Amino acid sequence: MSAPDTAVQGDTVNVSATITNIGEQQDTRTVFYFPPGTDFGGNMIDATSDLFKEVTLDGGESTTVTFSYQISEEREPGAYEHGISADEIESTFITIAAAEDPDEANYSVSNLSAPTEAAPGEEIAVNATITNTGNATGTQDIAYVFNNTTENTTEMTLDPDENATVEFTYIVPDDERTYEHGIVSDDDQQLTNITVQSGEPEPAYFAVSNLTSPSAASPGEEITVEATITNTGDEQGTQSIYYFFMEASTISEYDLETFGTQEMLGNFQPSAVPQQVTLAGGESTTVEFTYQIAADAAPGDYESAVSTLQEVVTQPVTVTIANSSQQASIPPAPVFENTISPPAFHNGAPPAPVFAGERSDSSDGSNHRLPLSPSERARLI
Repeated sequence: MSAPDTAVQGDTVNVSATITNIGEQQDTRTVFYFPPGTDFGGNMIDATSDLFKEVTLDGGESTTVTFSYQISEEREPGAYEHGISADEIESTFITIAAAEDPDEANYSVSNLSAPTEAAPGEEIAVNATITNTGNATGTQDIAYVFNNTTENTTEMTLDPDENATVEFTYIVPDDERTYEHGIVSDDDQQLTNITVQSGEPEPAYFAVSNLTSPSAASPGEEITVEATITNTGDEQGTQSIYYFFMEASTISEYDLETFGTQEMLGNFQPSAVPQQVTLAGGESTTVEFTYQIAADAAPGDYESAVSTLQEVVTQPVTVTIANSSQQASIPPAPVFENTISPPAFHNGAPPAPVFAGERSDSSDGSNHRLPLSPSERARLI
């Protein structure tokens, strides 16, 4: 008997055997082939098969009989006995291996992240990991399905063993009930249920963001601080927003991430008049504070802080040493137009004053004092 030792699911195998009439007279026999999967535990001489051939031989004559058999693609991999029978039976084993996958892409869906609850009209986000588990590069349309309807698709090209995350957003209907939704590829899908129902509105929550404050300032300088206040809740709310200017060392012992306005007021003095803010759910506004740093403030590290009932956000400010090297400058003397130049004096000195009764133009260049009259002396006295 001649037969292959191995085969693959879906293969066609050829099995042959030599049949010899060892008798002296011509005779006819039915030769059967028993394929892999046949139970050889019984009396195989009396067994029959759908695969057979009629053989007529003279005494002492021989012939070769060949059977072709296709192994099923569904045949489980393993070792199987098969054989040929006439007046006797001969068998052997064949090992069947799994067939290799054809060159094609296979997109699996995993790690589905999808909400199980939503409010009517709410926008939700759904994502999943798509992996090409095939042995060829492929392109597929990946779909988001809601209530058995494809609501959105995106095209994705992946190499073998490559993966990527796909994400969709969707606004759920107003009808309150439970739906099925998820992400689907040509080869796989992951789905889950989502219940659409109205919930209690979230109370007002005033969040602080975008705090801007000078990073450095001098004693006596006025600074301006701004911050964005956003009501992240659903309900309208009104709050007083506070500003604090504090030495950094005084807040190091506190965990300001757990503080709100009440805790700040219990430990620190506000540095500006609070501002009252009313915001609807989702609404934002900008608050602005001005603060004059004390003229005698010690140089060092400080913190600007803006607080709501729920949050405190800080920004560091360095108070620098005032510049004491600057001295008052003396302004230049004013210059007037059309001024009369002062008279020039002989030897740089003005002449001695000439009183009444005196002359300054003596012939010898000296002044001669004359006696004063009684009336002139009275005027001098």
